[in-house]
Amino acid sequence: MLKKINFWGWFSILSVLLVIQFLYWYVYRSNVYAFFYSLKNSSHNVVNEYNGNLKLYSLNEDAIRVETIKNVKARGINIIVGPNFSSTGAKIFQFLEKYDLVSFSPSITSTKLLKQTNRIISMVPTNEYQIKSIMEFLKEKNVQKVLLVLDPFNKEYANEFLMILDVFEGKYKYFYTVTNFSENLDDYDAIVLTLAPKYASDFLWYFAKYYKGIILGTDSVFDEILNTLPTLSNFYIVNFGFKSYDWSNEAILKIFDILSKHKFISTNQFINFLLGHDIYDGISLTKDGVINKGIKIVNFEEFRKENR
Repeated sequence: MLKKINFWGWFSILSVLLVIQFLYWYVYRSNVYAFFYSLKNSSHNVVNEYNGNLKLYSLNEDAIRVETIKNVKARGINIIVGPNFSSTGAKIFQFLEKYDLVSFSPSITSTKLLKQTNRIISMVPTNEYQIKSIMEFLKEKNVQKVLLVLDPFNKEYANEFLMILDVFEGKYKYFYTVTNFSENLDDYDAIVLTLAPKYASDFLWYFAKYYKGIILGTDSVFDEILNTLPTLSNFYIVNFGFKSYDWSNEAILKIFDILSKHKFISTNQFINFLLGHDIYDGISLTKDGVINKGIKIVNFEEFRKENR
């Protein structure tokens, strides 16, 4: 004959269920993160190369939609590693707030975007700091006239560099392909590229061999594809202190390392953790929630020799 379960019996059953649920979250769910990669840089290689403890729900940010964000939340995920580009961040940040998600980006630098929301946190400094370093470098090189070659596919990022023209004489042009780009480069003392790696490589292969002035690539240019270029002694790059061509992948792995060492129950806990601790190597966020770390502008050929 079946007996009624008394209060303590129900209490025991519920306690066991709660323990099982907690263990399931701690062992499995707490290690699941969304990962936004892109085919426009080498971040897509991480999908197949990562063999750590985190379980990644990988998505192509180049094809991101609102439904993608909703689906991430529906899976019980609170934290996204990525996106890589400011243009993607600008598309999704309102939906991160709506669905209570937070994005930890390896490479977004748009000053406007990062100061607009605390739902996107980046591993690298904003364009504000980068642009100051670029202008100081150009002044040291006695540059008078500058051509800005801007990325039309990432205007959220690229257009912030227009403030360089508040200080230097020059103009800007968007770069789509080598066949439809027309400009007398010899009219300029320096060219500043804000392109994605593939487009920067196309530009450099086609135009750099004829140009004698300074060519400077912003952080967006820096990628392993540059190693295929011929010798370019007049080419300089912005370096955030990472050691490899795939610096954004290096930043992604640092994010994975941070996430693997901690458990985060909520997005607010995660945001408060980042605001209250060193993120890595003594680097921390400012009160505005952005990183202010050393920025170097290095000669590409010297960097290439050091990293062979």
